[in-house]
Amino acid sequence: MSIHTSFNTSDPVPQLDTAPIVLRFQGLWPQDLGRFEMHDRRTGGDLLHVDQASSQDNQILWGEEDWIKTLRREIKDMSLLNHEHHIAALIAKSRISEAGRVEEAGPLHPWRQSIEGPLREGILTVNKAWFGGTGAAGWKADRIEQFRNAALGFLQIHFPAQQLRYAASHTDEEAFHLHFVAAVWTEKTTGNRGRQFLLRPGANPLLANYEHAQDVAGDHFAAIGLQRGERRAAAVRAAKEAGDPLPEIRAHVPPSKWRARERARARTEAKALFDAGRDRAEQTVEDGRELGNKTVRKSRKRAIAEAKARKAAAAREVEKSLALAANARAQAETATLERDDAVRERGAAKEAVAQLEKASTQIVTQCQAMEQRAIRVTEIRIAEERKVREASEMQAELLVTSHRIEAKLIENQRTLERREGAVALREKGAEAFERGIAYIADGGIAWDENEQKFAVDSELLSVDRNSLRATVRAAGPLFLRVAKAISRAAHLVLQRAQAQIMADVRILSEIREEMGLPREGRLAEIVQRHRDDSRGPGG
Repeated sequence: MSIHTSFNTSDPVPQLDTAPIVLRFQGLWPQDLGRFEMHDRRTGGDLLHVDQASSQDNQILWGEEDWIKTLRREIKDMSLLNHEHHIAALIAKSRISEAGRVEEAGPLHPWRQSIEGPLREGILTVNKAWFGGTGAAGWKADRIEQFRNAALGFLQIHFPAQQLRYAASHTDEEAFHLHFVAAVWTEKTTGNRGRQFLLRPGANPLLANYEHAQDVAGDHFAAIGLQRGERRAAAVRAAKEAGDPLPEIRAHVPPSKWRARERARARTEAKALFDAGRDRAEQTVEDGRELGNKTVRKSRKRAIAEAKARKAAAAREVEKSLALAANARAQAETATLERDDAVRERGAAKEAVAQLEKASTQIVTQCQAMEQRAIRVTEIRIAEERKVREASEMQAELLVTSHRIEAKLIENQRTLERREGAVALREKGAEAFERGIAYIADGGIAWDENEQKFAVDSELLSVDRNSLRATVRAAGPLFLRVAKAISRAAHLVLQRAQAQIMADVRILSEIREEMGLPREGRLAEIVQRHRDDSRGPGG
């Protein structure tokens, strides 16, 4: 979610009766007109200083909606026209080859090379306190209207003949202001180039001389109570002529650059604070870890002994303080009695009474200080006892945790031993099963059709009966599961085969019935036997 500036809660600013008029110019290139429009329409760029809730009150005071497109088309048309005039002038002077080179090079930009660009962007504003405060909510409507009319009149007077291409007022920043763009076309005719149309900002007196522009602006806006800005250039010239030190040169910093610098500085400071905090946190964690290890290593006996020693010292200090307090009270009482006697005996001895009162006050103050000291010693003793108790509780918790961990380790060891025993039994059964399969594969154990059981061929199997019995007993569960699985598989295969046979028998019976042939006895016998098998024993 974007967060934008709002001036609704700004602190009130005392209103000014007069203030310097602010008029500034800045070079502008045609390719930067899109960026100017983006900032003017609030569609992008740096908008952190803008209260976008008030942007809808911005107004276009001069210029068409497509003024940028129109100005760019003018620049292109003038470039082509200057190119044609240049060629025509060379041909008129019979400089045919040079005219060919110019035609081949193509049109040039209709301005002289410069650093600042052929267009000028300007701003007109005044201190926000003259309007009434920070943001539109605190401004005076009459002053906004006066400034808007005076500014538009100033631009129309001093940028005539379509030099003023665009002007807009902004109400969504801290101070009300106008942005404007000027394009100054000039015409020059020479024998070598012919008639040329060029963008030349210096042709306008205000753009040619900055001091003159400030003078003219001061005179114009004086009608609404504003004045010319500080004459810094004149002060510099006067200092040079007089040989005095030059005043400090103040360079204007655009608000966008100032905000960028402030954000960079804030990020640098925030990073430094973050790094310092992280280092302190890491050191604190390390110190805490080291302190915890030291605390755990300390014995309970040593902690209790130290606590007892501190407790005894605190008790002795308390007793000493109480004794001093009692002595001070006794002295105070004695002084009071002496003062009373002196008053009764010497009513005129006011100075002695005053001295006794002062001594009494000092003694009382000492008593109170001793009592406070005794209280602090008691608090220290209580704090030491609490530390001893906390250390004991921490040691007890560590012992309980240690016992729990030890019990858990024993339990895990027993579980591991049980699992290892189960794995060993399974491995033993698997080995026995493997040996049994090998006995059957080698013919040492074979099925006896006469006896209807498995028999051992002692000639092929050189194993004593006890070893064989142990092997069969170990592999018995695996053999039983395998045998059951084979039996179930064979039963399923047999059922499927019987079902197929019955389907074939039914088809043959239906065919014989359709042909009028008598039923075949063997087929009926097969059907009946299948029914008996399906019912099973006892069915």
